[in-house]
Amino acid sequence: MTLAETGLVSSQKKQYYQTYSLIVMRSYSEKSGEEVVRVIWLLLLSILGLSLAVVACQTAVDIPEMPRQTQVGPIETAVIDEPYPTLDTAVALTLTLQTGQLNLSSGADRLITGTVRYNVAEWEPTISRSDDGSRLTIAQERLPDHIIPSEWAVNDWDLGLGQFPLWLTIQGGNQHSYLDLSGVPLQRLTIREGPADSDIKFTSLNPVLMEQLTYNTGGSTVRLDGLGYANFTRFDFVGGAGTFLLNFNGPLQQDAHVNLRAGLSSVRLVIPEETAVRVIFNHDLDDLMTVGEWEQMGRIYAAPGSGPLLTIQIDMEIGSVTLVRE
Repeated sequence: MTLAETGLVSSQKKQYYQTYSLIVMRSYSEKSGEEVVRVIWLLLLSILGLSLAVVACQTAVDIPEMPRQTQVGPIETAVIDEPYPTLDTAVALTLTLQTGQLNLSSGADRLITGTVRYNVAEWEPTISRSDDGSRLTIAQERLPDHIIPSEWAVNDWDLGLGQFPLWLTIQGGNQHSYLDLSGVPLQRLTIREGPADSDIKFTSLNPVLMEQLTYNTGGSTVRLDGLGYANFTRFDFVGGAGTFLLNFNGPLQQDAHVNLRAGLSSVRLVIPEETAVRVIFNHDLDDLMTVGEWEQMGRIYAAPGSGPLLTIQIDMEIGSVTLVRE
């Protein structure tokens, strides 16, 4: 029942009460006592029926669907095998997966290749391509909110990336991720996930400049290793209540800026001794620890080095931060 309909019913109830009062007054003057009682009973029964109808409609609106688990079946395997496009520009590649596991590595001889193993019918991945080959999306359908993944659900992504410039976006839910992006030519990297356990590493230099690195996560455990090899200029990290390790080992190719915002979290930042760094805190933090040689100037912590400057701005009011120089 809509609000307008509810208002109409309330108005009708008010009219019933007004009519009831008028009839009772007239009945005392025009009818016998037995007729008055009969009229009153009829009116009361009508009002009671209307009230029960309103309550029933309002109650029906507020009842949510009962949660239930996913239906699992036999394990199916979807093969992913996308060739290199004939383009002079980067491909916008988007991977959208649900609860499960993602293994993504470099070294493939195609744009992207591998398999997706699943046993929930709704998780069969779909592949969408733009006509000119500049966009490729591999995605799974999102389950309704009242559907809970079964403990027997299987959703394993095992994929490899080739040597073609990418704007890579990974969108996930509650998942385990292992990403080895060493040497993949990434112009942009965006990761959005819910509560997750993620390991991302770079062990060799990104051969192209990464204009933007974005990482949004929930209450997760995240380990980012070899960020110096990522070859980024700007890195925006947003986290909920979690444990986050950001290791900036690897040679910076240019000045780089990091914006880090987190809730009640444990954050550990590791910066190589040869990297010049400046860490700026937006708020005073009670639980702040340093390891190695640091110079403090109010809310700014700095350490000298050669080459480009790494600037890290931290927006945290609660939680713990450890600055490590090694």
